[in-house]
This record gives sequence, structure tokens and C-alpha cells, in this order.
Amino acid sequence: MATRILETTQDNKDQQEDLNKLKNMLLKSNYPLKEIEKLIKQTCQEFKSNKNKSNDKNDDTTGQIKDKNNNEFICSLTLPYAPGMEVLKRRLEKKLKIKLFFSYPYKLESQFNQSLKVPSKSVIYQIPCSCKQTYVGQTKVGIDNRMKQHS
Repeated sequence: MATRILETTQDNKDQQEDLNKLKNMLLKSNYPLKEIEKLIKQTCQEFKSNKNKSNDKNDDTTGQIKDKNNNEFICSLTLPYAPGMEVLKRRLEKKLKIKLFFSYPYKLESQFNQSLKVPSKSVIYQIPCSCKQTYVGQTKVGIDNRMKQHS
């Protein structure tokens, strides 16, 4: 999503504003701050590097999409849904003619086959303590390993 913001926003002030909105949305979705900042920084560096390498633009619009109102779109994009994304959707569709669709990361199938999933890393966790308070921590190792360390 950071790449899309960099590609679609011309003004540096607007880019920074949109990147901050993205950062806040990801924080509200409980993504670790260090990971968010690292990925945004990495994406910005890669984008600048790629922009310097190729100055020619591809204006090929042969695969246009039309919606119910017969509005033409240059391309479509599917992103995971996060609260507040409607503003980005409207901007992409009106100004840049990019049709945005949302996907939902939590599907019913994810609730059934959990034994096959790899333990997640770089997560924030909460443990109830015997003193009737809760302990909140962040780990870079697998959550299973961290829970064993707290036992």
C-alpha cells in the first residue's frame, strides 16, 4: 500500500499525510510499530531507486475496466480492508481512475486449519498475571516460544 501511495500521490506533503494515515491504520490493526516504520522506509527507498532507474513511463491503457456507471478505469487493485480506507478508495477512483477492491484477511477457513500455520513472529501479546493485572509485551521470536518462557 505504501508503494501505491508513492505512485499515485504527486505532492510530497500529500504523500507524507497518506503514509501517516496508513501507519495509523496499521497501528490500530495491532501491527508492530517497528515493523511498520521499517517497511515504509524500505518501500520509500526502493521506490526512489526504481524511479531513478527508469524515467520512461508506460501509458498503455488497453486493459480498461468499466463500472456500473460506465466510468472507465485504467487498472484495478485489491487491498486488505482496514478502517478508513474509503478515503483512499475515493481518491484513487476519481483522480487516478484506479478501481479499488477490498479483501478481508480473516476468512472462515482460517478458523479451521490452525495446526498447519507457522507460529507468528514480531507480535504484540497480552498475558493475565496472578496479581490480577495484565502483562503486554512484544516479541520477535515465535509466540509459542515466548509463552513457554513466561510459564
